[in-house]
Amino acid sequence: MVTAMGEMIEPPPTDRRAECGEVLCALGALSFAITRCWIGYAVAVNGVLAHGLSLRCRHARWVIAFDTVCNAGFIAVVLATDPVIGNWITAAVIAHGFAISALLSGIMPFVSRFVHFVCVQVPGFCAVYVWCRCCDPFFV
Repeated sequence: MVTAMGEMIEPPPTDRRAECGEVLCALGALSFAITRCWIGYAVAVNGVLAHGLSLRCRHARWVIAFDTVCNAGFIAVVLATDPVIGNWITAAVIAHGFAISALLSGIMPFVSRFVHFVCVQVPGFCAVYVWCRCCDPFFV
């Protein structure tokens, strides 16, 4: 590929297992749309963009960083509006899952994505699903 400045860039190297992990995470993010509320839709769009672009785009780290900041903000909204102990425990599981996933990212990419799906996305989905039904003033 050639940039607008005429520089040659190569696509990132392909790791099929890591790609499968990114597809799993993109599908996990897409599932947040099932919640039918604004946080779920935002997580779905950001997550699909972040995990989808990371498959082929070398500069996806900026989209991933934006997705991470948004998700941290959504966790803060859930904790601020419904500060039950279950949400705090879920937030702790998500934080630990995110940290473990980040640590494994360079060593075992597929395992990293699988940990992200199981320890970040699944508990996050459960928390958002419950929050949308109890606390979202716009939920229909």
